[in-house]
Amino acid sequence: LYTSLTSITIPDSVTSIGDLAFYYCTSLTSITIPDSVTSIGESAFSGCTSLTIYCEATSEPSGWNTGWNDSRPVVWDCNNNDLADDGNIYYIAENGIRYALKDGIATIVRQPSGLSGAIEIPASVRYNDVVYSVTSIGEDAFNNCTSLTSITIPDSVTSIGNKAFYWCTALTSITFQGTIAQWNAISKGSYWNSGTGAYTIHCTDGDIAK
Repeated sequence: LYTSLTSITIPDSVTSIGDLAFYYCTSLTSITIPDSVTSIGESAFSGCTSLTIYCEATSEPSGWNTGWNDSRPVVWDCNNNDLADDGNIYYIAENGIRYALKDGIATIVRQPSGLSGAIEIPASVRYNDVVYSVTSIGEDAFNNCTSLTSITIPDSVTSIGNKAFYWCTALTSITFQGTIAQWNAISKGSYWNSGTGAYTIHCTDGDIAK
């Protein structure tokens, strides 16, 4: 069922995670699985679109169902490692925005659908004393964030992915900290703003209406 659960650590006493256990928990961003878990059922994390899975085990146990993670990123040996199996470090900043960090670049990844109100994206984020430049709003980043009302985007952003703001029905304002020419130069994926209502993009030298 849909829940507001955002993070969970499973205790060492648990040995099994059943079928559909966290099915469509779209607000769940992290779960830690102890090495006591020897079986995970079918579609246990299906539809958990914002999730990164942290496993104490160093590799996938044989008793876990095929496709158990629904292609969500996994950090193995999580007590000693922060690098996911897709090569990214997944990080949630103080403002609650979730990033994938790699090679000095920060990409905004899928956010929980419950994200709401006004948010501001910084030009860079710091993780373990390394600064990462925020250059990309990734595919589906704010997809179905129906309570997002406004967003501030730095001029460091050069790309906005497919369906990045898809169905952000309450969005009325985008503040871009650069010029109209810079905004128009941003690479924008298919349907990046489909399903939104009317909004205005406020640039440093003028406004653009949807």
